[in-house]
Amino acid sequence: SPSSTREGNNMNLQDVAVLITGGASGLGAATAQLLAQQGAKVALVDDLIATGGTALAAAELVRKAGGEVAAALFVVDLPDLGGATRLRDSNIEVHTLLAFEGE
Repeated sequence: SPSSTREGNNMNLQDVAVLITGGASGLGAATAQLLAQQGAKVALVDDLIATGGTALAAAELVRKAGGEVAAALFVVDLPDLGGATRLRDSNIEVHTLLAFEGE
């Protein structure tokens, strides 16, 4: 079973799953990167997926830190802007609650 241990100033979060709210940008993305460096599997959660640029950048930070993006979850998708598709094309599982199609 997954567990965390503390070793000095580092935490071993190997196989621990974390859910980062606001994880697609700013402080949330930085937190996701830090936890990924400690071995955590990260799920990014944010309110809106539009073009996907900031979410994709956050996912790349996690990956460069040696972590795994388990999924990206959003409340609202604007599918005409293609953000969810961009993330899926980068092998990120995407889930949304609502989709607002354009006209």
